[in-house]
Amino acid sequence: DRKPLLDLAEDLGRKLLPAFATKTGLPFGTIGLADKRTYNPTWVQGGSSVAEAGTLTLEFRYLSHATGDPVFKDAVDRIAHFFHDSTNDPTVSLEGLFPMFIHPETGKPTSTKMITFGARGDSLYEYFIKAFVQTGASEQWLLDMYDQSMSAMTKYLVRETKGPKRLTYVAELNMNRPHEPIGKMDHLVCFVPGMLALGAHNGAGALAQHHPELNHLALAKRIMRTCYEMYAAMPTGLAPEIVALDEKGQDLVAKDGAKHHLIRPEAVESLFILWRITKDPIYREWGWKIFEKIDQYTRVPSGGFSGLTDVTVVPPELNNKMD
Repeated sequence: DRKPLLDLAEDLGRKLLPAFATKTGLPFGTIGLADKRTYNPTWVQGGSSVAEAGTLTLEFRYLSHATGDPVFKDAVDRIAHFFHDSTNDPTVSLEGLFPMFIHPETGKPTSTKMITFGARGDSLYEYFIKAFVQTGASEQWLLDMYDQSMSAMTKYLVRETKGPKRLTYVAELNMNRPHEPIGKMDHLVCFVPGMLALGAHNGAGALAQHHPELNHLALAKRIMRTCYEMYAAMPTGLAPEIVALDEKGQDLVAKDGAKHHLIRPEAVESLFILWRITKDPIYREWGWKIFEKIDQYTRVPSGGFSGLTDVTVVPPELNNKMD
């Protein structure tokens, strides 16, 4: 007999399927489970977040595996094939990098043509490689798509600060100005070191493995150092939501308006993956230091943990929310 949770998962999956009924296969971001109305917010001109579209891949593929019904895998494969087929279309992609919002009916970017590995863009690339691993490395096209995106990331977005720490980071970019990277990095981007290490461990970046600047594992280590610096450079020892690079005479500073801390997992997950793959104890040491600061500043005496309003102030103020 099937587990009750699988029945619930299949029921929810079927109720979400109408969101995928678009010309491109990209799903709308919101669906009414009762009336099946699908839509995206007006503030993004009806576009779907590429991160939200990409992040469905593993769950829906596994749901097909668990239920024996290919309908869920077919739905997310349409998404992956859309990105695969759009890679060489310069109106949609910058050599494998995609803007944050694409309209699910037209397949074209909205007016916001920002490329980022932070909010609204992150999960897309991560799930290219994770889907490849999930298939037991049997679907080469997923690895090829991931490799192309990483080559473009290295070419257009990976930069180094000019200060004494020479920190490697992943910038943001407007598609209309591809050679003017923006020195801003979300904490969300700190999934990248773990992604790169996981990819390198599973055959990604083969063409770059002998190049010290492009080697995926070496790049993962350099970006991981920057992510740890996002913590260590703050008075609280905890990272802000966003940092600015090469500002105010420093390699890295908390960005004005984004000095809060939400106890996000990306950096710690990357530390865990890098420790597992490299066995370098520095990643456990960095992880422990972050844990100590989380315990010191975010624990609530009555139970639970709270985010902080400003990581540059000691003692920090709790925001009384646990996201």
